[in-house]
Amino acid sequence: MTTVAVTNRELRDRLSADNCRIGGWKPDFDPFYGAPVILVVLAEKDWANRVFYVE
Repeated sequence: MTTVAVTNRELRDRLSADNCRIGGWKPDFDPFYGAPVILVVLAEKDWANRVFYVE
């Protein structure tokens, strides 16, 4: 599993727009609520889609 911090405003805004399109929200909605940084978690497709805790 890898976590990527997106700090580039242009890329963050493109991801926001894609998220709106996929989620069915209005184009002017910001699903990241103005956050200056978003985290993208990458994992293998065969991993379960659930909360993962590291102890």
